[in-house]
Amino acid sequence: MGRVSLFGGDVARAEQMYHESRDLDPRAGDVLQLKKELSTKPRVDAGRPADYFHNFSRLCSLENKHHSPVFNHPRIVCRYRPGLLPYYRVKEEILSESPFASVVYDVITDEENYFLRTHVKNKLIRGRVGGADAWVSEVRTSDIAWIWDSDSPIAQSLSLRVQAITGLDVKQRVPGGPSSSEAFQVVNYGLGGHYEVHMDPFDKPSDRPELQGSGERIATFLIYLSDVQRGGSTVFTRAGVSVAPVKNMALLWYNFTPALKRDDLTEHAGCPVLIGQKWIANKWIWTYGNTFRRRCGLTPDATHLDIEPDMYRRYGVN
Repeated sequence: MGRVSLFGGDVARAEQMYHESRDLDPRAGDVLQLKKELSTKPRVDAGRPADYFHNFSRLCSLENKHHSPVFNHPRIVCRYRPGLLPYYRVKEEILSESPFASVVYDVITDEENYFLRTHVKNKLIRGRVGGADAWVSEVRTSDIAWIWDSDSPIAQSLSLRVQAITGLDVKQRVPGGPSSSEAFQVVNYGLGGHYEVHMDPFDKPSDRPELQGSGERIATFLIYLSDVQRGGSTVFTRAGVSVAPVKNMALLWYNFTPALKRDDLTEHAGCPVLIGQKWIANKWIWTYGNTFRRRCGLTPDATHLDIEPDMYRRYGVN
C-alpha cells in the first residue's frame, strides 16, 4: 500500500487506493497514515495538464544530461556571464528564458565543497515540508542542516560570491531581521531520496524572526556538492527542463517574474537517487533589499533577460 506522496501528488488515485485498502483492513497503519495525509495535505492544482505525471517521469528518465524544451533560440546559449565585479566572469548555460533558469559551472572549489558537507556532519536532521507547522513527510526524504554566514568566514565568502553572480543583495540580519537571504541549507539525499513537486515561495509570511518583513523567496541558488551516478536530477515539470547534478555547479532560477508575479512554471522536483547519493546546498534570496536590483520590465510580460542589462548597470543602487 502506498501513501499519497508516492503517487506524485495524484490525490484522486490516492483516494481510490485508500478506499480499497480501508475495506480490506481499516486499522492498518498505512491506511490510517494515508487517511491523515489526505485530510491535511494541500490538493494538487487543478490547472495541471493531463500529461503532468507522465512529464515528471519523462524528465526524471533523462539521466546525466541537461534538457531544455527550446532549441535554436537566440537566448538559449552558453556564455561568460558578467557579475557585479567587472573582472569576474562565470561559465553559464541558459536552459530556459521563461521561467529563467541557468546553470553556472565551477561556482565553488573542492575545499569549499568539503567545508559545507563536513560542517553539518553531526547536525543533519530529517527534512520537513511546510512553513511554521512543518511536518515530516514522504514527499521529502532527505536530511538537512543550516549554515549561517556568521557561522564561518567560508560561508560568508560563499554568500558574497552568490551576490556577485546574481547581482542580488544577500545580507543576513540575525536574529532581528529582515534579511535578504537565508542560511545555506545543506541537504543529503541517500539511495531513493527525493523531493516531490513543489514551489519554493511560501503562501504566508515566515514566522522566523530574521525573515519577518523580508517579503518572499525571489530567487533560488542551488549548488550541487556531488555528482550522482544515476538519478537525482532537478526537473521543472511544467517548463520541461531537466538538470543533471554536476559537482560544484549551481542552478539559478527566479521564482517570480520581473513584475513580481509568482511564476508557476518554476514548479520543480528532485528526482529519486537510484545509485549513489546526492548533496546540495540551497541559498534562497528574498525580496527585501532587492527592489531596485531586480527591476520591473517595460512590459507586463518582460522576462529576466529583458531586465538583465539594467541589473548590471545597477542604476541608483549603492
